[in-house]
Amino acid sequence: MGPAWPSFVHFLGGSPLNTLNLDGCKMHKNDVELIATSIFENPVSETQLRVLNLSNNAILKDGAKALAAALEGNTTIEVLDLSQCKLGVSGTSTITKALLNNKTLKSLNLYNNNADVDGARAIRDLLRVNSTLEFLDVGYNRLREKGVNAITDGISENSTSGLRHLGLRYNFINDDGIKYLFNNLVLNKESKSKLDHIYMMQNFINEHCIIGLQEKVKASQLSLFVDSFAKLNNLSQSKLDNSIWVSTLTLANCINPEKVWKFFE
Repeated sequence: MGPAWPSFVHFLGGSPLNTLNLDGCKMHKNDVELIATSIFENPVSETQLRVLNLSNNAILKDGAKALAAALEGNTTIEVLDLSQCKLGVSGTSTITKALLNNKTLKSLNLYNNNADVDGARAIRDLLRVNSTLEFLDVGYNRLREKGVNAITDGISENSTSGLRHLGLRYNFINDDGIKYLFNNLVLNKESKSKLDHIYMMQNFINEHCIIGLQEKVKASQLSLFVDSFAKLNNLSQSKLDNSIWVSTLTLANCINPEKVWKFFE
């Protein structure tokens, strides 16, 4: 008689489930090990999982080690959310090393994991060789100038990079760091980068620097969405001249539709 596998292993192995959302489930290392067993070489049956969301769980570096072996050999998962998992530098490095040979993943969310500069360098190594990732969020990781430079180098050194969306919010990035990214990936005519969405608000970037970059992007006639540019557009004089600023509605007014209508009249 074979081993009695946990019901979760049977569940994932025997169902057509393609999305598993375990956001904020207070998982620990043993839970992650169970998930790893279930998504790679499932002893019951091959899984169909395409989306795995483990966000907002304290996976830590030990959980990252348990998950890494499964990610290294998995050939079905296309979307992986590990945001707010307290991976740290070690956990981030473990995950990215496991993905070096992955040919399936299209979206990776590492938001808020204290990756720091050394974690960014590990992500750089992944970006140097990966051709399938289209979305990457490394926001809120204290990357600073050196970290964003490493991310930039990883993308620019990979002529087959498919990355289109890059999240860099809340990273203490200064003017020099963001200029390095734009000069190498966006404004460089020899760049092979496919980036068309950059999210960089909530950093230490001077408004004058942002205006200058926006003008250069417009002059180059590039199709690029940048959240900081969109904010500037809303602050243009023409927009301000045609805007009405209203105070917050009180609870009593919100409850009564007639009062809301009179308020806006």
